[in-house]
Amino acid sequence: MMQVGPDDAILNFCKWPRKLAPALPENCLPGVSANQMYVAAVILVCLGLLWFGWPYLRGGERRERMASGIFIVCCAIVIGVFGLSIIAAGEGSPKTSVIEVGTFYVDPNIYREAHSVKTPDGRETNLYENTFYLVVANLSDDGKTLRKVQVEYRGYEAPFAAEIKDSSANTVDIKHGNGAFFVIGRIVSSKILGMFKGSVTIEDKRIKAFEQRDAADALSFNIGSPENKDRFALGSPPSSPTGWILIAVISAEDKKSRVVKLNIDARDKTNPVTFAKGEMVKEKS
Repeated sequence: MMQVGPDDAILNFCKWPRKLAPALPENCLPGVSANQMYVAAVILVCLGLLWFGWPYLRGGERRERMASGIFIVCCAIVIGVFGLSIIAAGEGSPKTSVIEVGTFYVDPNIYREAHSVKTPDGRETNLYENTFYLVVANLSDDGKTLRKVQVEYRGYEAPFAAEIKDSSANTVDIKHGNGAFFVIGRIVSSKILGMFKGSVTIEDKRIKAFEQRDAADALSFNIGSPENKDRFALGSPPSSPTGWILIAVISAEDKKSRVVKLNIDARDKTNPVTFAKGEMVKEKS
């Protein structure tokens, strides 16, 4: 069962008076927070129990009977509160487990590929270039093609548009139901972190630098791709355990843009690129 907040219980409570008076607003208790209602309810329950129990404190049999009655009332209150919470859980909670951002669907899995690294003269190395991609698809309600879709990265240097996989372009038209792969960046290390896709050639000078960082366990994540000059690199995050937060702005022609936050942590040897906390679940409209 999903977690339920008191606001859900208020909205469900307000459904009952709205059946008698449909003109009432959805929230029939404007200005009253859920926490205030819960505190007031607890106070009223305590006062009610004290009111009914006080005259019988000095009575023998009557006091025992009243104690039993109070116990039953308390059990009924507890059951009632849980019942309202269950109703709120069934009717007032968002039900989704993917990122749905209006027109754009963002795959909850970061796609990645690995290429073995060779020197310019064809010599094999023990390094692999692991490239990571943000996958964006067109799930617009009108079924039309999205024009000039792009992903712009922001956060640490001047914003720049991501390149599309196997292309030097940074915008693409996406038909309804189709998707595109936008480069996030890469890690060059001795570990394979994605689907193996052949080999790439890297100049000797850079290979030596990558080998030194790999041996020292001081890897960095290069934002961008070789074609757009590896815009900047993110090494060890400034504070543990959270990684660097990279902001991705998804946009298209004549469409409202949407922001998605990525967590980059080159220290993570399994999943160095993930969605930031809270990004994996969005309320589905």
